[in-house]
Amino acid sequence: MQWPNTIPPDLRDNLHSLMGQRNYGPAEMWGVVKEWLEKHEADAPGGLQIEEKPENANS
Repeated sequence: MQWPNTIPPDLRDNLHSLMGQRNYGPAEMWGVVKEWLEKHEADAPGGLQIEEKPENANS
């Protein structure tokens, strides 16, 4: 299946809600996208680079 040329409506709505907040950054944006991918059971591609969380990072 090919990726669509436009953003899916439910993802657009979720991102729009996030961007309406006063403060958000990459972590919050990724949280919205990750939840959407998991909801739609999208598998992570092979060879995806994963950044390890620093030991002193807060939850």
